[in-house]
Amino acid sequence: MLEQEVQSCTALKRQLNRPNLALAFYKSLCRACFGLFLISLIAQVYCSNNSAVKSAQLMEVTDQKALLEKEVATLQVTLSSLTTLAQVEERARSLGFIDMTSSLLVLKPMPVAAVVTP
Repeated sequence: MLEQEVQSCTALKRQLNRPNLALAFYKSLCRACFGLFLISLIAQVYCSNNSAVKSAQLMEVTDQKALLEKEVATLQVTLSSLTTLAQVEERARSLGFIDMTSSLLVLKPMPVAAVVTP
C-alpha cells in the first residue's frame, strides 16, 4: 500500500512538472486577444482623428461657399442697378451718343427673281 501511495505521488509530481499544454494555449490566446485589442484601439483613434480633420475641412469649405454666395448676390444687385435703362442712357451720353431726332428709315428687301421649272 505504501508503495502504491509512493507511485501515485510520483505520478502526481510528474504531472506537475510536465508543462500544461492547455495553459500554454490559453496564454497564447490571451496574448493574441490583447494584441488585437491594441491594434483595434489604434485603428479607432486613427479613424476618429481622420474624421475630425475632414469635418473641420468641410466646415471651412461650407463657410467659403456662404461667402461666395453673398458675393454673387451683391454682384447681381450691382449688375441689375447698372443695367437699368437710365444707367444705360447716362453711359451712352458720357460716351458721346446723342438722342435720336428723326425716324428710322426702314428698308424693304429687294425682290429676287426665282427660277421656275415646269
